[in-house]
Amino acid sequence: MIKLSGQYYEFESFRLYASERILRRIDNGGGSVPLTPRVFDILVALIENRGRVVTRQQLLQQVWDDSFVEEANLTVSVSMLRKALGTRVNGESYIETVPKRGYCFVAPVQEITTEEEKVHSAVNLGGREKTTSALAVMPFVNATTDPQAEYLSDVITESIINNLSQIPSLLVMASQTVFRYKGQQVDAREVGLDLNVNAVLTGRFLRLGEKLIVRTELIKAADNSHLWGEQYECLPADILAVQEKIAREISEKLRLKLTTQESRLLSKRHTESSEAYQLYLEGRYFWNKYTDEGLQKAIEKFQQAIGQDPKYALAYAGIADCYNNLSVSIFGIHPPRAIFPKAKEAATKALEIDDTLAEAHAALAFALMVSDREWVGAEQEFKQAIKHNSGYATAHQWHSFLLSATGHTGEGVKESKRALEIDPLSLMMNTNVAYALYLARQYDQALEQCLKTLEMEPQFLMALWGLAWIYMLKGMYEKAIATANKAVALTGGDPLSLATLGHTLAMAGKHVEAKRVLNKLKQLAEKRYVSPHYVSLIYAGLNERDEAFKWLEVSCENRDFWAIWLLVEPRFDPLRSDSRFNDLLRRLRLA
Repeated sequence: MIKLSGQYYEFESFRLYASERILRRIDNGGGSVPLTPRVFDILVALIENRGRVVTRQQLLQQVWDDSFVEEANLTVSVSMLRKALGTRVNGESYIETVPKRGYCFVAPVQEITTEEEKVHSAVNLGGREKTTSALAVMPFVNATTDPQAEYLSDVITESIINNLSQIPSLLVMASQTVFRYKGQQVDAREVGLDLNVNAVLTGRFLRLGEKLIVRTELIKAADNSHLWGEQYECLPADILAVQEKIAREISEKLRLKLTTQESRLLSKRHTESSEAYQLYLEGRYFWNKYTDEGLQKAIEKFQQAIGQDPKYALAYAGIADCYNNLSVSIFGIHPPRAIFPKAKEAATKALEIDDTLAEAHAALAFALMVSDREWVGAEQEFKQAIKHNSGYATAHQWHSFLLSATGHTGEGVKESKRALEIDPLSLMMNTNVAYALYLARQYDQALEQCLKTLEMEPQFLMALWGLAWIYMLKGMYEKAIATANKAVALTGGDPLSLATLGHTLAMAGKHVEAKRVLNKLKQLAEKRYVSPHYVSLIYAGLNERDEAFKWLEVSCENRDFWAIWLLVEPRFDPLRSDSRFNDLLRRLRLA
């Protein structure tokens, strides 16, 4: 768990946690302000000396330590800081330049300790009290001794999140973020600081014979005070009704003014069959494992749910999600060309039943984007998904893919950060921001984001791959090779780790070793599906253009996930001057 100390600095619409190196907004819905390490250090130095002039020499010594650096670097960093902070309420800058001397932080600053925070709990976010703007639903605790009932913890939690996330006026943390607290003792105030939420819902359930007892408590994050609590008794078949009651109670206790449409969404049932619903919940439980085996098992459960209720749109959307993920060669086993038609068929069927289903619109958009390269159609579907559920983090994540892949890399970064705002502790969403920054060629920020993700989980492969790519592009070959080797060791030599290592070795001039890795990758391809993109990448690093283009052709033909990034992927820059590169972009409808 990310823990923040009880001491921080507050100035106008910002809150600075110096020891944790976090700057947050406390207006406009909150959120972290991204700063490079040097810029952050400058801000801390200025605030700690607020009202006094800090000379250029003092800043250079404090921030850059013993490193040789020109004053121009300081000027650029201060400019970046000013841009990140914007202007004060009175229109003036937070930082005043004192000619020939240095800088002075001129805005009033309040230093707040743990005890003072209690008095500070009425701070507004976006014009609303803290208790009415953002919510974290903690994983429900399985108080039974039956491990088979554990899946209910995940599915009750996720169902309440899904219900409440349909209310535009309430920001609900996504399931992948709150599940990182599973099995931990939860302190609502710490969660409030971690996730910048105003209220926390906790719950536990107990199975007694045929009955379920569900207890819930809504807690104000600022001071751990009790807002509401309830106990429900029901049969497992009636758990859907209980979840609806909990969602409605929360909306009332948080004083959310719901429109008629929002009220209808809260009470909307996607099926009247309790058996179908139970099977759907089990399917989502396996889906959340994000493994090939888990996705296959999830498909089985969703199909069984449809067997109970053929009009169950959510179950069809679940199938589409599974096939979309199986098509991505990170999972690595299935040729995408054979998988995508199944994803599109399931998503289309879901929309025939319920055309307001965000999950189905997003699933169809993903398939149109990767398989058909129907960029306009995919964009329309993503917008529909976000329109129907703006709190669906996956829709924002996949939409960021489309924006970046089509060359709108700045917009891709913004959309990836929107997904992260909804799901701030998700390793996937954190890495997605790093990838968007990488594609936007903002390598320093991408590097920082990868390292931040790896602080949360040191063995998270996607962040390790990204880190190796960025080190390589920055010419830090030793670090890149070491990081790629770590990924290979963790996976036992999976295709993407081998491709990352092989390409990095090639770019470092270690061609013999790179070809050795390339041969391993080709041998693996004889046993299972390996993305042709991976093979092409190593050939590009070796500057063997004919082979690189041959494998890129196969990647495009296979409808491979990695092919869509060709327009913006930095590692293919050495091939861009070749006319064959533009031919490929035209085939991808990117030229």
